[in-house]
Amino acid sequence: MTIDVIDKTAVVEKKIKTINVRVLHLDETVHNFILPHHASGAELYVQVMRKFNILESDYFDLEFMNEDGIRCWMDHTRPLLRQTAHGKDIVFRFCVKFYTPHPNLLEEEYTRYLFALQIKRDLVTGVLICSENTAALLGSYIVQAEIGDFIKEEYRDISYLRNLKILHEPNDDRLRRVMDFHKNHM
Repeated sequence: MTIDVIDKTAVVEKKIKTINVRVLHLDETVHNFILPHHASGAELYVQVMRKFNILESDYFDLEFMNEDGIRCWMDHTRPLLRQTAHGKDIVFRFCVKFYTPHPNLLEEEYTRYLFALQIKRDLVTGVLICSENTAALLGSYIVQAEIGDFIKEEYRDISYLRNLKILHEPNDDRLRRVMDFHKNHM
């Protein structure tokens, strides 16, 4: 007869509950983060800043839609599950939280790029409230950044602007204004 001896020092593997959090980046990519079930907003924030390689992190934060459909900034001190609707996907949007009055003083080119993406997102979704003229000017800068200088031979009418996401509810008049500004950026 043999007696099996149980090793009392054996480590019992304990399953840790985790949550999957999706974060929508300004460049429209989706990133998944797996965190402990009790993770705080600060834990997610640190992981996001590290993954996105954000050095000037004070300008950025994460927002989510609450149960009433209202956008809210993530609370860094509270657990994530206490901030979001239970049983649903946990989705946050990476956003600019604070704009600097002097963007030329930003140290990182990447930070300036993210500011531009935020302005584009807000312009396209209609969140950025501005005059028609300002919207057309901002739209023309987006066009300049995406396709380059205005080429008279190629861009004879507004058709080159139709497939670009540059304005909220674009129409021919608004696109003509964008085209006029784009001509002058050379």
